[in-house]
Amino acid sequence: MEHGLSILLLAVQDAASSAPAPWWLRWGLLVAGALALAALMVLVQTRHRAPYGAVWALVILLVPVLGPLTYLILETVRHRRQGYRASRGSAERLAAEEPDDDGPTPGPGWGADR
Repeated sequence: MEHGLSILLLAVQDAASSAPAPWWLRWGLLVAGALALAALMVLVQTRHRAPYGAVWALVILLVPVLGPLTYLILETVRHRRQGYRASRGSAERLAAEEPDDDGPTPGPGWGADR
């Protein structure tokens, strides 16, 4: 946890000074932020028992890269073990079924004999 805070403090110090932050620090913060955002989005959409959701939120926010990666991997494994199948969304369920044909109708010059 202290390692993540030291990186964040280094980024803040670089932002306050006139020297630009190194490329690896900017990319690292971008990746860590994207992972945390993705993990938090999955966390909000997943049902957890009372204390576990808050604990996972803290782990995701306080452990920079490993927290979100761990949560995303464990949630994927749990999701697959429960045997969920991909379901059709409401737009797909309500859409009118189109007749099944052999593909697009050939236009001029499409396989036409000359």
